[in-house]
Amino acid sequence: MYANVRQYRIAADMIDETMHLADTELADRLAEEPGFVAYELMATEDGSVCSMTIFEDREGAEALRGSDLMVDRAAAPELDEGEYWAEDLKGCRVVTAEDHEVGVVQDMRALPSCEVLEVGDLLVPMVGDAVLSIDADARRIVVDPEFLGVESS
Repeated sequence: MYANVRQYRIAADMIDETMHLADTELADRLAEEPGFVAYELMATEDGSVCSMTIFEDREGAEALRGSDLMVDRAAAPELDEGEYWAEDLKGCRVVTAEDHEVGVVQDMRALPSCEVLEVGDLLVPMVGDAVLSIDADARRIVVDPEFLGVESS
């Protein structure tokens, strides 16, 4: 038997729903993989989630190495107001309240203290002091340049 072990950071209020999705959507997808034996998802005390996928042979385990395991977006839980999927923020224009261009969101990443938006070389923390508003439909995020230490012109 061979196993893939992964660790994820998930918002505390999303752990139960994530566990449910893993038991339904993800487990069904994994069951289609050659040599699949079992999948287990465990929540840890520090707020992370650990997964273990077991295969009959090394080839099955290696086939998933480095791959993203996704579930259909339609099966994902509804987000509360003020919550966003990272993919929905990629490509958004980042501007100041005076509509001065700061850049474009290239990615979002989870750091130990908070999630941040990657805007060129600038990391914008997803906190109220830095991000003043988000309009994902308009593809526009307003930030406080003074808090971020950038020029607003």
